[in-house]
Amino acid sequence: NMDGQEFLDFLMLRHQQVKLDIKNLTDRKHMLEDMISTVKEASSATYDKISIEQCQREEYEILKCEDDSDPDENFKAYMEREASLKEKSRAPYGVIYDAKKIKEGCIKELAHFNKIRKETLKENVHIKEAGTYAVFIHHGTYESHNQVMTDFLNQVEKLGMTIKSDLYMSDMMRLVKIDDTFIF
Repeated sequence: NMDGQEFLDFLMLRHQQVKLDIKNLTDRKHMLEDMISTVKEASSATYDKISIEQCQREEYEILKCEDDSDPDENFKAYMEREASLKEKSRAPYGVIYDAKKIKEGCIKELAHFNKIRKETLKENVHIKEAGTYAVFIHHGTYESHNQVMTDFLNQVEKLGMTIKSDLYMSDMMRLVKIDDTFIF
């Protein structure tokens, strides 16, 4: 038998557990929604061919990369930040590259990004403006994507388009892996 205070403590503990269960289920629901969306996109995509698309304005949460930093260290810093935050990140996930540096033969990461969340600080918000974008979905190895970025920029110029922004590479590879090749 519980007295009034013990019963109240029990109810408050159960209430906290239900709140945590709801948060965990909401996180799982969002993860599944993101996976469904990405797999649908990957399943219906035309690979290794440029398409021209009208894109909506998007806001991303970013973690800026230090100048001359190692890509592995950048990813490690991104994952450490993710582990420290309460709200799970949402797709898209990716890296912003300096398009001018790629043209010069240097693959320079500017920032890692994901969908903005409630706890995102204003100084970590990056806006990808609405407009006409050249889009390229690469199906290949992790190592091949560096060369593909250079080829992509050259093909865009051959189409008579001008690059006016950095290069956004979204990551589909976590969700779609075929043999030893990935989709970016």
